[in-house]
Amino acid sequence: MNAVFSEEMSEWDSSEKVTKCSIKLFNYTSRPRQYTILATWPEREGVELIDENLEGRREAKGLRKWKLEILQPSENLEISFSIDGLSKGDWTQFDVFFRGSGEIIGAMKLDEKILEEIRREEMAAIEEAVVTENGMESNIEDPIDVESSELDNVSKNALEDVVSETTEIEVPETHHVDDNEVLNNEENADTSPNSTRQVKLFEENEWGDE
Repeated sequence: MNAVFSEEMSEWDSSEKVTKCSIKLFNYTSRPRQYTILATWPEREGVELIDENLEGRREAKGLRKWKLEILQPSENLEISFSIDGLSKGDWTQFDVFFRGSGEIIGAMKLDEKILEEIRREEMAAIEEAVVTENGMESNIEDPIDVESSELDNVSKNALEDVVSETTEIEVPETHHVDDNEVLNNEENADTSPNSTRQVKLFEENEWGDE
């Protein structure tokens, strides 16, 4: 006998309420072999692949892969995992594929063209979902548009009110009217540059995106 064999198995575990799966490889050749094994599984919302004894990766929707260490002559290796979220009888068998040199009896060599087609279909489905979601968002009523000049006027008027309230100083009654006028003139001169800078910040930060 000079071949590598693969055997897959899936069974329902009534105690854990999961479907347990395994893939066993047997190297009956005289040479070391190294493969990447891939298996199908029912990937969808509410269904999970759990309890892997070897860490795998997602290759495409519904396709899991495991890159194996070198399998020496006369050695065997097992990949095991469970599927959670199914009921008994929902999923009873799966397909096994491989990448690598030399055939594996009981598994199919992966057709890369078919894999690319699966990926394209998956991307198309994702893009369609995004377009649908964007279309739903666009149906939401947009805020009322306001002219830019009106926004500027509102911003400036509001800012002037804030500046006048925060910069007003109560002058003791002992000061003469002339002194009050001098103080107010000095304060207005000091706050004018700050007011201008704040208006610019409001225009840049608050309305700049309109």
